[in-house]
Amino acid sequence: MKKILYHGFINHNQNVIDILNKKYNWKPVVNVSIEKDKRWFEKNFSNFSFLDIPSLRRFEFEKFLNKIKINSINIDELDLLNVHKVGYFGSFDETKIGNFSLRELKNLFIEYLSFWKSILIEKKVDIVIFLNWPHRSDCYSLYLIAKYVLKLDVLFIDQTPHLDKYYQTIGKDLNQLHLPFMKHYLNGTFKKNNQNVEEYVNKLKKKQTLKVDVEYIINRSKINIFFDFIKRFTKVFILTLLRGEGFKKPLIFLKKNTNYYKSSSYLMNNFEYLFFCLKKNIQTKKLKKYYEKNCTESENNENYVLFAAPFQPEVNTNALVGNSEDVITCLEMISKLIPKDWKIYYKEHFSTFLTNDYNRSSLIKDKNYYERIKKINNIRFISSKESIYELIKKSKVTASVSGTSSFEAAINEIPSISFGNCWYMGCKSILTINSFQDLKKAFEKINNGFKPSIDDIYNYLYAISSSSIKELTYYKHTFDRKKISEDELKSKSSVLADFLYSKYNEYYPDNEKI
Repeated sequence: MKKILYHGFINHNQNVIDILNKKYNWKPVVNVSIEKDKRWFEKNFSNFSFLDIPSLRRFEFEKFLNKIKINSINIDELDLLNVHKVGYFGSFDETKIGNFSLRELKNLFIEYLSFWKSILIEKKVDIVIFLNWPHRSDCYSLYLIAKYVLKLDVLFIDQTPHLDKYYQTIGKDLNQLHLPFMKHYLNGTFKKNNQNVEEYVNKLKKKQTLKVDVEYIINRSKINIFFDFIKRFTKVFILTLLRGEGFKKPLIFLKKNTNYYKSSSYLMNNFEYLFFCLKKNIQTKKLKKYYEKNCTESENNENYVLFAAPFQPEVNTNALVGNSEDVITCLEMISKLIPKDWKIYYKEHFSTFLTNDYNRSSLIKDKNYYERIKKINNIRFISSKESIYELIKKSKVTASVSGTSSFEAAINEIPSISFGNCWYMGCKSILTINSFQDLKKAFEKINNGFKPSIDDIYNYLYAISSSSIKELTYYKHTFDRKKISEDELKSKSSVLADFLYSKYNEYYPDNEKI
């Protein structure tokens, strides 16, 4: 029997927990979910702890520690996790940079780690399984303490929708998102002639791939922000008269001020959230106007490195890439190594200027941010309206922070470099950068004629398809709106349960088998 802590398995995903328990004797001893799922667990399991995600994100630890022996984190363990501290600090949401003080962030780092250490030891957990990448304040701290301090087995469902067809895999290490594909890639044990791979390559040779969730967000951004605000405000106002909706706390935990995080006045209510979104969207429109004003057109005969800027804040380009999420540092490194007659074309990510509830780029990127970039030698801003595909094809090198642009460049046989951690970092045809020396060696290789191999790229994509399952969880993705029957749900749950068990035995072969 294995004792499992599940994080984020809500609603229909409860079927997965049930199947793993009955089929493989994986007993759920801790479930971290939402309050409405508690009754189902009480009906189906005994002797388990239920932890409510919203309460954890409001830092209400005490309500779950009743009759549990406290196991505080010690100095040695903190030293072990120091390298992850800065990335963890970025997992807290705030309406303005600085609402969380440095002291508060340090305190919360210790509180969360001590909380999870106490829970995991008390319940004698063997495996921790996440439905998503552990990247928020509650789940990332759980991941850190489980993996690095208590040395527990960890699994998470990788939410990257590969091949534009929602191929998904199971990971065990956030710092090695490419790891699930390496066995097939290095051993050549992948299946070739996958039609989805061929279609994906052809798409990237012709144009940038758009996914369902991106299309949804773009469409949401086409709405007039003032008309949308009036409509939503009116609805909340009416619901406030009926049941006080406007003064309730939304399920989005943004710290609105510098008040102490244990006080009752740091969270915004629904009215405040609506005004925050309006203000943020106005800032985004102003930021786009400022950026475009500083742009110049690309030139046909110019030698340049295309730097495809990341969308931030966002899990793939913040929590999962370490220090490489600092774009200005990456640009300064490139500037020092390129020939004097080369330029760096900085092209902002199109999502940076979308006006919707999800985009918080204007909290990170402002006029001062762009002014700092302008001071870097040989930098030129390129309009976000210009075709990324045409810019890639004409570039000498394409660079990104774990962005798809680097992979698009490699498919088009353009040398590409990628900073940080990404799903394609195991591919030999892409130069992955984790240090200044890595970047120096990359440019030396490029100067000596390095070119990506399309055959190698095909092999890597074949390895992805052979290591993944189509629509592992995306069949019920929020933005897809795809309806699915109960029988299909049960079938999908069974596939996911079997895949989790299979990947566990692959990653942790020395553990006792059931």
